[in-house]
Amino acid sequence: LSSQLIGRFFKRFKNLEEESFNCLLDLCDDPDVAIRKQAVQDLQSICKHEPAFTSRVADVLVQMLVTDDHSESHIVTLALSGLLLADPKSTLTGIFNQMLADNSGSPRDHVLKFLAESLKRLPKETLDDQLEEFILEQTNKVLLDVSEDEFILLITVLSSLKCMSTVPGRQKLVNMITTQVVQAVPSFDPQDASCLAQVRESGRQAVRFLSKNVTAGAFLRYTLQKVIPFFEPIGSELDRRGILRVLTEFSMHPGDAFLSCSEAERAQILCPLHSLLLSSLPTVPEDPLLALSSAVETDSGSGKSQSTKNLIPDEVSNLNLLEIECLLFSIVNLAKLLPSFLDFTDLSSGDSASNSEAISRVRCVRPKLQYLARLLQLYRRNILSATEELLKLEEIAQESAAHEAKQALSNVEVLVRLFFRNRPNLDISAMMPSWKKMPVTVKPGEKRPPIPLADQSMDTVKTGRTERTFYRMPVGRWSGGRSGARGGFRGRRFSDNSLPGRGRMY
Repeated sequence: LSSQLIGRFFKRFKNLEEESFNCLLDLCDDPDVAIRKQAVQDLQSICKHEPAFTSRVADVLVQMLVTDDHSESHIVTLALSGLLLADPKSTLTGIFNQMLADNSGSPRDHVLKFLAESLKRLPKETLDDQLEEFILEQTNKVLLDVSEDEFILLITVLSSLKCMSTVPGRQKLVNMITTQVVQAVPSFDPQDASCLAQVRESGRQAVRFLSKNVTAGAFLRYTLQKVIPFFEPIGSELDRRGILRVLTEFSMHPGDAFLSCSEAERAQILCPLHSLLLSSLPTVPEDPLLALSSAVETDSGSGKSQSTKNLIPDEVSNLNLLEIECLLFSIVNLAKLLPSFLDFTDLSSGDSASNSEAISRVRCVRPKLQYLARLLQLYRRNILSATEELLKLEEIAQESAAHEAKQALSNVEVLVRLFFRNRPNLDISAMMPSWKKMPVTVKPGEKRPPIPLADQSMDTVKTGRTERTFYRMPVGRWSGGRSGARGGFRGRRFSDNSLPGRGRMY
């Protein structure tokens, strides 16, 4: 009753507004759910008469979003939605003030879910350019200290804005994500789970907005300089694969931030990637042909007495085809932008130091790639099954895992062949990584079939016109053109000098 009286007479006592507002705040902490729900409704009503309290009321309602009572949560959500429609700028100010407050118990995830849903329902005339700029400004402040789940929700909120649907808007969003990850993880620690999650999820969110005109050059440079040199100690298979897939996507959209570097600087940036590729490839034995032939002979001569696992070399068991695919994709895409990094010609073609280094890089990787190709040929089934088991860690379907494993193996075989050509074409834009789905080409719709009548079946519907068969004159024995044949003309015959007369003859 006291809450209702305060809400009804609030506008009549200007000098008691602060005291009345504080009384309503005390009622919001009452242990009785019914009193709290009534206080929420009265807080919303006083904002209609005094808009100056809107930001403060929104701040309070945000704190009340986390509750075990579903009816109370529903009323708080409705009150916030009403304030957002009536005065969006003040309501968003109160919401972001609560999110920026140094409070570990602040329900950020609930607030971000509310914003992601509510901003979509705002009318276009309400969500204007000035309000979107305000949301961008406040979101940049929140991005400095967010968790993994909160970061995904924030990007969802930003992507729902109208200004982010354009090419400059998407590029701005990618730049914001890059700035956030650079500030949050200035030095990469492979043993820190928060660093791994920050880089992985930030990269995944940035990849969503990449296109022909939207690039991630700054993020690519950060990954090559800060992450790849410390990549090997990462133990989690999902983290390793997630970061390498992000790197592959970035290498397909390098942008000006990477191309603006000098050739010497770009070569220095790519050296850790080349070293990581060498360490990921299988180690070549002293006599690879002898090792492979002995393995094949053992396999053929042992029959069924030994298990198959004992016959598989360690190089096959430790082979990670998915990582090799990502690394080959990345280094080929980036070597296309820096032709002097990998030189596939002979050493006699030049004497410069840079040329000899480029040739040595290719010579170091060729034996390992050749040995890898031989392993793929001999142990294809075992490698595919091991790759499928790795893909099952992502909780994908069996058919999808099998298809992705085959696609990864096919891509690796194609990329390996490039390194054994004198002048290979490094343009692999037509190739698709195994984890990406091919774009579906929509065929033009066919003509709609006719609808039969109620008493007419589909079989009686009129069909198209068929070819007509024309009459052909008989040939051969029964044709009239053959002389000496039996039959012929059966009518009256006349001699050459007589002609038939007209009428009756007497």
